[in-house]
Amino acid sequence: MATRVVSPERTAGEWLRRCPLAGTLHHPPRVRIALLALTTLSLPIHSASAGSADGGRFQTGRRGHVQVTLADGDVLLVGGAEVDGDSNAVDRYHPATNTWTPAARVGSFSAIGFTRLASGKVVFSGSFDKFMLQYDPVANTWVNLGNGFDDHAFASMHEVAAGKVLVIGGLRGGGFTDSRVDYYDTVAKQAGFANFLNNTRAGQISAKLPDGTVMVAGGFEDAFPSDILHKTTELYDPAPGQFGQWNLVGDMSVARVNAQAVTLKNGKIMAIGGETTDGRTTEIFDPATKTWKVAAPLHHPRRNFTATVIADGRVVVIGGRDEQHLAFADVEVYDPVADAWSPSVPLPAPRTLHAASALASGEVLVTGGNDGLHLAFDDALKYTPAAFDTDQDKDGVDDLYDNCPGLANANQVDTDSDDQGDACDDNDDNDQFPDATDKCPLVVDDGTDSDGDGIGDACDGDLDGDGVADTTDNCKLVANADQSDGDGDGLGDACDDDDDGDGVLDGSDNCPAAANGDQADKDKDGIGDACDPVDNTPNPDPDPDPGNPGNPDDGGNDGGGCNSGHGQAGALVLVALGVILRRRRVMLQG
Repeated sequence: MATRVVSPERTAGEWLRRCPLAGTLHHPPRVRIALLALTTLSLPIHSASAGSADGGRFQTGRRGHVQVTLADGDVLLVGGAEVDGDSNAVDRYHPATNTWTPAARVGSFSAIGFTRLASGKVVFSGSFDKFMLQYDPVANTWVNLGNGFDDHAFASMHEVAAGKVLVIGGLRGGGFTDSRVDYYDTVAKQAGFANFLNNTRAGQISAKLPDGTVMVAGGFEDAFPSDILHKTTELYDPAPGQFGQWNLVGDMSVARVNAQAVTLKNGKIMAIGGETTDGRTTEIFDPATKTWKVAAPLHHPRRNFTATVIADGRVVVIGGRDEQHLAFADVEVYDPVADAWSPSVPLPAPRTLHAASALASGEVLVTGGNDGLHLAFDDALKYTPAAFDTDQDKDGVDDLYDNCPGLANANQVDTDSDDQGDACDDNDDNDQFPDATDKCPLVVDDGTDSDGDGIGDACDGDLDGDGVADTTDNCKLVANADQSDGDGDGLGDACDDDDDGDGVLDGSDNCPAAANGDQADKDKDGIGDACDPVDNTPNPDPDPDPGNPGNPDDGGNDGGGCNSGHGQAGALVLVALGVILRRRRVMLQG
């Protein structure tokens, strides 16, 4: 799995508008272009790994520098940022001997634009200054061409006629975007104007097309309250009038800032990644139709990376950082015939804000940059694309994003959101109990298990263990398999304190199973009339006037002082006694 590291990246505006390398303070940050100074100054030594070989060391560590392949195959490094400011070191790499030698120095500068002329000389425009410099690789000398009309940091530059160069867009002093295009004659050392772009741009991509016209696309425009991101494309036609003309053609599919653009072997232009809605996207511009077509996406979103076309026509994308500003070592290779990206062996360590160029050997020379933990590298690697398995557990999830890279878990479930998948996490819910002893391994709980079934209450679907699921149990915490519910209120009798639903709690209800809100109990036996099985109407007196012996209704009982009911009861008692006495005599005689 590739290693990623976090770095305190600054935004483009912060690096350009605050411009610590120039010591000035400008406007707030808006769009990321480059990385500001980091905290540690130590430099790593990168050992070669599969796919990469040692490319030697140059004079000083640098990032955000320019790397130019010269006509003789040598590679020139110019400018960039080092430990204590802009670099004035110039280094030259010799592929035949795999060695570096210092070249003639020039003033310190960064954020430079450049182009190699047909003559073999290289022209540079410098940072927030107006100067134009030309390097002669044969003589190993620099010539000051004088000033352009304006400063163009991060400008695009292209030779459109012999010795005549367009300097396009970028940022002006103060960190503002510009639509101005300078037209510079390197032979006469004179600056002139070309026509303005239709859209103000910085952070754009550009390329010289096979017919000699120049294409620019994307970038951002300084605006209030927020920057405008462009997906428009413009082509420069040098013919109309004195200053030529920029014509809008087909838009890209999405707006892009700080993407990479490469010219494919078929002359089409490929735009790759950058700061956009999805940093994985790529698309290809066809000069014949002047339109873009979406191409296969990268596996990983990228910015501050390099893209290099190698001898066989494939495109090698190396390192960079993702949308969370994490630097990584991943490498991907694009096959334009198959329109497909495939992973390649990663670099030995994460690298971003580096530079890269193709060597005649088929290798890619990768120089400088940083990994988010170091200020700037002073070493180079020679990289050769090689097949690489980025899904070790074969679960269909790239190792870079797999939360269990060594254990297949295609669903990537991560219950506790700790970036470690449940399949390889020994505490899936991240509570106080490891999974081996956790009664609820996927639910945070306190260990309570009311029914003692080994399943914690927090995840037990039958808390009272009565065989009825809690989702339908009318007494979730009291076992009642029969689910009796006398009053039909949805609460089982076993846990209902008013079983008959008459508003009288069972503890004081004289008929707990029969609704009787009035609690009537005529015979005062403690059993409500609604549920009393015995006749609870008081016995009527057949003698309405027991104190009057002369009352014919007395039944002759007034004299005895007993009503007929009491006489019947006495008779029954006498009969019972007689039976008992007869049995005793029989027993004695026997």
